[in-house]
Amino acid sequence: MEKTPIGKIERIRRYPVKSMAGSDIKSVYIHETGLNGDRIYAFYDSKSNRPSLPYLTVRELSQMLLFKARIVNEQDTDKSYSIDHKPQVEVRVDAEDIPLYDDRLLKHLEKKLDTQNHNLTIDYRRSGIHDTKPISIVSMHSINKLAEEMGKSSLDPLRFRSNFYVRWNNNEAFYEDQLVGKSLQIGNEVVLHIVKSNVRCIIINVDPQSAERDSSIFKTVSQRHDAKFGIYGEIRTCGKVIVGDIIYVLE
Repeated sequence: MEKTPIGKIERIRRYPVKSMAGSDIKSVYIHETGLNGDRIYAFYDSKSNRPSLPYLTVRELSQMLLFKARIVNEQDTDKSYSIDHKPQVEVRVDAEDIPLYDDRLLKHLEKKLDTQNHNLTIDYRRSGIHDTKPISIVSMHSINKLAEEMGKSSLDPLRFRSNFYVRWNNNEAFYEDQLVGKSLQIGNEVVLHIVKSNVRCIIINVDPQSAERDSSIFKTVSQRHDAKFGIYGEIRTCGKVIVGDIIYVLE
């Protein structure tokens, strides 16, 4: 099998708590169901009207994006977490770092909610609590092109909540769409199979810095790109990914 270099990893982003802001990391181990520590916690809502995914998300509370979660005292990043390991997470709220299981964090959320319609508890899943597939990728070229299409000078890449932000060697916007159905090697170890485009929802309307909504973003992605922006991958070979790793297409 031949491998051809097509780009590189510019940024790795991990989201320990579903729908909260994540953190940039320099490297991460990719296990059989995703990034170590990605979307492993979520606030389960027993009163949710979405039985297939009964969690509190930005759909219900846009201010969740202002809660910045990160893993602290992480284990060896060169291998998968052990089965019995539950990573320690802190969430920054109003310049204060609060442990995930501290009652103060739940109270901060409840202040912003109609608690009569929600009943929240913390759920943990080592495999990750994903909406669909475990690895999301988008290119900086596509983000810049979308901003141009909208007449904006720039768009915050964090709107798109991807794991890997990449740059292609050909500098082509939306080149990632051509990779659906193909396999990619990242660095020396990891192999992903790109299974489908990332069909977006209204969450991309929410500014990750202010939590304000701009409906023109999802409208533009829907009208110009059939609501697709970025790609999803499944893991074929586990291993470590580092910022700057070369991306190869396998043919």
